[in-house]
Amino acid sequence: MILDTSSLVAAFDPDQLDHDACAEVLRRAHTLVLSPFVLAELDYFIRRDRSIEDELQLLAQVSSGALPLAEFSADDIGTARAVVDHYADLDVGLADASLVVLAHRYNTHDMFTLDLRHFRTMVALDGEPFRILPADVA
Repeated sequence: MILDTSSLVAAFDPDQLDHDACAEVLRRAHTLVLSPFVLAELDYFIRRDRSIEDELQLLAQVSSGALPLAEFSADDIGTARAVVDHYADLDVGLADASLVVLAHRYNTHDMFTLDLRHFRTMVALDGEPFRILPADVA
């Protein structure tokens, strides 16, 4: 399952509206893939909205491998650039485009996100739609 910032923020923050649904999906997931760009966004939001202690806990989960951090190469940046260009009208940024690239690499259509605006419109590199979690399991 490819991890997006919006759903991770909700999963980690009990004050978020979608916390319970996101935390449950995260608990049940077998394979997790974290983009380095999503990690940067998540780190920012956790530090801003929660605390440095929560930020350090997040970083400990990543450094321990509990949240596996995917590698992202220069070639991957080129593919992400093509995704950004293709969906320019949606104002898709590098973090979201990186998820499309990682979904292709890990051969999955499972996208853990609350960003329905982008991920209901964007499709995987193979042309198939994404399965949006938790929305598509509710």
